[in-house]
Amino acid sequence: MKTQNGIIGVYHWGNKRIFLNAAIGLFLFFLCSCESSDGDMQEPDLDEVGFNIDVSGSFSRDMEGTNATYKFNEMPSSFVTTHQLAIYLTDGEGYTVTATILLNGASLPTKGKYNITDFSSGTGLQELDAGLIFGQNGGVSHNSIGSSIGSITLTETGNGFVKGTLVGALLATGNGSGSISINGSFHAEFIP
Repeated sequence: MKTQNGIIGVYHWGNKRIFLNAAIGLFLFFLCSCESSDGDMQEPDLDEVGFNIDVSGSFSRDMEGTNATYKFNEMPSSFVTTHQLAIYLTDGEGYTVTATILLNGASLPTKGKYNITDFSSGTGLQELDAGLIFGQNGGVSHNSIGSSIGSITLTETGNGFVKGTLVGALLATGNGSGSISINGSFHAEFIP
């Protein structure tokens, strides 16, 4: 009799467990459906213009959006390179990550990994050195000057677009405090 009660108890608990799992599954399905209808809740499809970046440390933020652009900034004649590739990734609240690579000429470099360089090192700046800047509304609170941790990787380039990833450790400027790390991916479009 104990065995039968035990079997019945297990069978009864198994039915409750199936019902509970089904209820949780339906709840998660409806939760995801609601989030999918709200464009702000979705991660950008990086087959299209957009970015997704995690900022952590003394300041934390999940950045995502579709304001992802790049252009070539002409550098002063006395500078070590003629141009700088600048990739601007700005979210809805004006927080921006700017990724830069120094170039000779206004054309995209080849696919590959471009290391962040400690701009204050004795070797100075060189072509293909990379850098990262973080701030809000045009201000700069953190950058990679003084740090040599991180890189910008270009995974795909084409006519008017560039895709890639970035990672780095940034130190505070006069407008910021502490240090942050950033890690993410982007698909940026060209602006003249």
